[in-house]
Amino acid sequence: AINYQTWQNVLPRHEMIGGVTVYRFHSFQRRSLTWKLLRFALNNYDFQRLRPRLLEPLIFYGNGPCSPALFQAIARNGAQYDLIHINQLHYAHAYTAHLATRFCSVPIVTTPHLHMDQPQTFAPRYMQTVLKKSDAIFAVSAAEQRFIQAQGFNQEVVLAGNGLRMDRFPDYSTSDARQALGLSQDAFVFLFLGRKTEYKGLETTLNAFNALQQVHSEIVLLAFG
Repeated sequence: AINYQTWQNVLPRHEMIGGVTVYRFHSFQRRSLTWKLLRFALNNYDFQRLRPRLLEPLIFYGNGPCSPALFQAIARNGAQYDLIHINQLHYAHAYTAHLATRFCSVPIVTTPHLHMDQPQTFAPRYMQTVLKKSDAIFAVSAAEQRFIQAQGFNQEVVLAGNGLRMDRFPDYSTSDARQALGLSQDAFVFLFLGRKTEYKGLETTLNAFNALQQVHSEIVLLAFG
């Protein structure tokens, strides 16, 4: 999917990207009822006591993407691989993949991308199960690594980050980049890089931008995401 709001299936089922074979599997789409069920479950789930567990299927279904075909593919073909990497814990496909690996006895590593101040991204028991059953956990920051280690998991928690191959990006000079973006060569550029949702820190960004306007007369807020 290219839209997490809907999980609409619009991408090719199979293609090659940079020499890597990519298979995609159809998932149930998020609709208005799905979102209502998810909000109801999150609003009534006690993340401290992890109760009531009856709400967890609604969290699983509401988060999505729910893909029976993904489960079947891993269960059927997983044994031919040396390792299975589960990426993004709080979406449903992580637990789907975990369940499917029971049929193929292949080591699992997980990059959870959990948000320490959002227990809904790691606290439900089925998400905890994925972490506990992983042979290793990849953290993308030192803070996340410390937080995961403090939860008492026995697995190795590796500080890995989100690997970017900078040599695969266009080699723009600062001047060329500013010209391509229509920015003045003399402007003070303030960058926000991330999904444009409230919890990503937009309010903090705008407050900082407003403060910097008092210091820099020509300042531009550049937001990508």
